[in-house]
Amino acid sequence: MPTNDPKPSKANRRDAARAKALALREEQRKRDQRRRAYLVTAAVAILAAIAITVTVIIGHSGSPSLSKIAAPAGATANAGIPIGPDFVAGKAIPAGVPLTPFLDACSVAAVTQSVNLPSVNVAATAAGTPTLVAS
Repeated sequence: MPTNDPKPSKANRRDAARAKALALREEQRKRDQRRRAYLVTAAVAILAAIAITVTVIIGHSGSPSLSKIAAPAGATANAGIPIGPDFVAGKAIPAGVPLTPFLDACSVAAVTQSVNLPSVNVAATAAGTPTLVAS
């Protein structure tokens, strides 16, 4: 069905195409600006997180080491606290008292213990305090 609208002239079509191209370029420029702003913001946030992490690590590097902290009463030279047969901390276990490792019913702990328990030996020190030694 023919229309009665006159066909736009070549100059009008060219002007319309130029206006559309200009609008598309402007949209693309705005999109690029937003993307650049997001990238700069993300980069600044990452750098700030790194700076905070480094500051915290450096700030804690002056913390006293464990060697400067006094051991609790009854502790052995390797910072262990012996527990006697009456379950009182700080009492040495006399030589010859059997030490039975406790097995946990937790499935994760049971797997860990079944893997590691065979390699753990119980050895008595000269003072009679049992020490668990991994072989």
